[in-house]
Amino acid sequence: MRVAQLVSTEDPRRTDKQAVEIISAASSCQSELIILPVEQLSDDFLNLRTRVAGEVLQKFVTYRKRAVKSGSSRTHRAVGDGEPPIPAESVIA
Repeated sequence: MRVAQLVSTEDPRRTDKQAVEIISAASSCQSELIILPVEQLSDDFLNLRTRVAGEVLQKFVTYRKRAVKSGSSRTHRAVGDGEPPIPAESVIA
């Protein structure tokens, strides 16, 4: 299995368009699994009430790519309104 890890110096990922760009880059390497470090995900992604995670992850499902979040949202970002964070090392698509 080929694995790609998101490494970027840009702002954290926020949109489904950016997800397609990530999927495209991983596909060019024939990767089946994409690792998304928590520090590369926006606060909106980690707050499930914003629905950003659903929009982004739907792209992974549509393009038949698997993704896993690496790291703990507890130590990197505050999740609003007492909502539990997405568990560390969880397969999310």
